[in-house]
Amino acid sequence: MRWGGTGTSADVPPDEEKPTWFASVTVREEGGYEVVRGYGSDREKDVVVESGIDRMARDLTVWMAARIGH
Repeated sequence: MRWGGTGTSADVPPDEEKPTWFASVTVREEGGYEVVRGYGSDREKDVVVESGIDRMARDLTVWMAARIGH
């Protein structure tokens, strides 16, 4: 995980030589978290806003676990 310069965002790259996915989490000024998940050869993006850290962390963990080794 790499934190952004202001400490309000984090990138989560897979431990792969040629990553097929990525995830990024940003703390929103108005509250909550913006999660950007990218995948596939065309780097299709999915953007989700979550209000609670527990829901954001669970959903992102499940999403990443489904992509390990793919």
